[in-house]
Amino acid sequence: MEKVMFEIYQHFDDQGLIDVTFKLSNPTALITAHRLILSATSPYFKQLFKSEKGICPLIEIRDIDSETFERLIMFCYTGKTLVTVENVDRMLKPALVLQVDDVLAQCVDFLFEHMNDYTLKRAYTLEREAQCALLSEKMLEYEIKNFTSVTESAEFLNFETAKLQTILESDDLNVTTEKCAFAAVQGWYEHGATVRKQALFRECM
Repeated sequence: MEKVMFEIYQHFDDQGLIDVTFKLSNPTALITAHRLILSATSPYFKQLFKSEKGICPLIEIRDIDSETFERLIMFCYTGKTLVTVENVDRMLKPALVLQVDDVLAQCVDFLFEHMNDYTLKRAYTLEREAQCALLSEKMLEYEIKNFTSVTESAEFLNFETAKLQTILESDDLNVTTEKCAFAAVQGWYEHGATVRKQALFRECM
């Protein structure tokens, strides 16, 4: 398999047997590839190449910067890519769109392994923008495990009632005392008492 993977990468490197070219505009770039390789690593590309748009030898890609797109294409050939604090946002969203699941998982894992450098506020912003199920799932796990530090963030005060309930009902909730948890919930409730009182009343009906 290592020999096969090496040969696949060599084809990309020397442009042999290329059968598709992608045109990107941010910045302008032409990136060539092999349909078979991309189809094998991404359901998005597999469906694209079966469509009328995918038949064309030159395919325009919008809303993804050329550097990130090339990184994802390279991953399809090598199984490797470089994720950093600076580029994880730019990598995660296109990986989600292009359904390169291994890169998506790598980005999510990297984010939580480097949360101190990445920051919780930035993670919540990315969660809202990306609408990524895997990221939301890992975010919930992080909130349960790091409940005390999460409650100190401004984002905590805007948690939906159902989300907070899920966290509090978890058997793995990490709090020093029930008193600390109660104080956090009380602060959350008082932040939007009128609206939350109505929401809790509806749920109890």
